[in-house]
Amino acid sequence: MRTFAEVEKLLTELSIPYKIVEHPASHSTEESDNYIKDYEGCRSKTLILANKKSTQFYMIIMDDAKQVDMNRLSEILEVKRLHFISEDRLEEMLGLNSGIAQAYQAFANGGVMNDAHLITKIENAAGQVVKTAKVNKKRVVSKDTADKMTQMMLGTYTNGSAWKASPKSYTLAGKTGTNEDQDQWVVGYTPDVVMALWVGYSDGKYKLTGSSEGQTSVIFRQEASYMLPYTKGTPFTVENPYAQAGVAAQQPYWTQQRQYQDDIVDQEQAEANTTGNTPESSSSSTSSSSDSNGLDLGKIGKNIGDAAKNAWDKVKGVFGN
Repeated sequence: MRTFAEVEKLLTELSIPYKIVEHPASHSTEESDNYIKDYEGCRSKTLILANKKSTQFYMIIMDDAKQVDMNRLSEILEVKRLHFISEDRLEEMLGLNSGIAQAYQAFANGGVMNDAHLITKIENAAGQVVKTAKVNKKRVVSKDTADKMTQMMLGTYTNGSAWKASPKSYTLAGKTGTNEDQDQWVVGYTPDVVMALWVGYSDGKYKLTGSSEGQTSVIFRQEASYMLPYTKGTPFTVENPYAQAGVAAQQPYWTQQRQYQDDIVDQEQAEANTTGNTPESSSSSTSSSSDSNGLDLGKIGKNIGDAAKNAWDKVKGVFGN
């Protein structure tokens, strides 16, 4: 890896103008923007990739507003099957932790980022607290920005790619992702907890099939069914734009697996004496989102368009024009 002095020398040799802006560590691109808002240029993002056998590594810095064509990049670099390196390798090589759950919990906490933790305190048999988690907090985005992001991501779990991942009686917000046949992930959060699941092969020797909307969402739903009953069940304070526009949530078919997961929720809620963060609904419905019997498809299509416009009008201020 080139040293900072070598990078400066290379930029000078290539006659590339640059300016060094020193600033405190930032935890988001939005926070970084505050330090460079008076400078011309585009906001960038960094991708850490590896070849198929993880013997060569690449740091790609690119325009944050654009997407990379992994196949085309592989051709340019003359390597086989690029993939994102694992969290362990990232920490080993650069001292960095990808912290996807850490990043999303800023939205769950109204723009405040806490140190990632699951155990808040430890009590002995007498109920005395013997250890409490020491959690650092820092505001990284405004509450208004966090709320708008949450509004957008609520739709992921009702009418988007995570529509099969939400457990019975719980409303989640979040995001999913699929990197061709190498990586699939699902992130879901409530105001109480953030959960992240990654499925894939860091060495690139094997291939995944399908997308995060499939089996990965099923795995996530089962994990969340065990975890969420032991949270406070705090409801969201913002509304789902789809619901605001009168667009019904997609309902998966009933399956034995989903029924088993619903039973897990019932059992764990009875144990924890909790009820979830939304009114009980038919999460294992026998109907399908593709069933059009009795539905006014023209009206639904208009509602979806209105919902999308409404959501965009509410969040476009986050990204500019």
